[in-house]
Amino acid sequence: MAATAMMREMEHGLPGISVPLKLRIGFHHGPVLQAEDGDVFGDTVNTAARLVKLAKPGQIMTSSAAVEQFTQFFKDATRNLESFALKGKQDEFAVFELLWSEPENATILAGRNTVASMMASLTAGGRLQLSYPNGAFTLDSARPTARFGRSPDSDVVVDDPRASRQHAKIELRRDKFVLVDESSNGTFVRFDERGEILLRREEVVLQGNGCIAFGCSTRDAEGSVVVKFELA
Repeated sequence: MAATAMMREMEHGLPGISVPLKLRIGFHHGPVLQAEDGDVFGDTVNTAARLVKLAKPGQIMTSSAAVEQFTQFFKDATRNLESFALKGKQDEFAVFELLWSEPENATILAGRNTVASMMASLTAGGRLQLSYPNGAFTLDSARPTARFGRSPDSDVVVDDPRASRQHAKIELRRDKFVLVDESSNGTFVRFDERGEILLRREEVVLQGNGCIAFGCSTRDAEGSVVVKFELA
């Protein structure tokens, strides 16, 4: 998701920069060694760096090890390229491309769409329906933001000591609804298709259906406010 979002942002151009810039992105999955300063190194890091060198401007390259970890959503947006000889690898290395756009020279496999088109279909209509124990409302271009927390001026007041006064917000950015955590204890998001994740001063694009809890897991939110969301 980060790689495709970076590519889309670069495609639209950066504020104040008139020179067209292109990214090359490569990533791999595997064990790493971590230094005391937080830096990581090892064969996995080296392989990712070599995948970056294989990528053309505007291209995302990855490995079979990474693709095996993908959800079906992203597996459907990859295409298997030929095997390459990578420095440090005895055998040829299977390389995959993650399709984030629809370049003219890309051969799209039958029955598959790019990440860009699938994301567009998920957010078609640009409306996010929110429901909670005391009400419901919809976010769209007319009402693009909702705030959650203990503060009485929040759009959804969360009367729970585990929640912060300004705990989280959802905002419409172009065609996507982004959940942003601003709290001390974190915001928990459960996607119906992907399980639960924890945000700590982080953000995530809302996809499909699911629910959100503030300061506690959605599984431990009895007596607290749980907000259900659905893209419409």
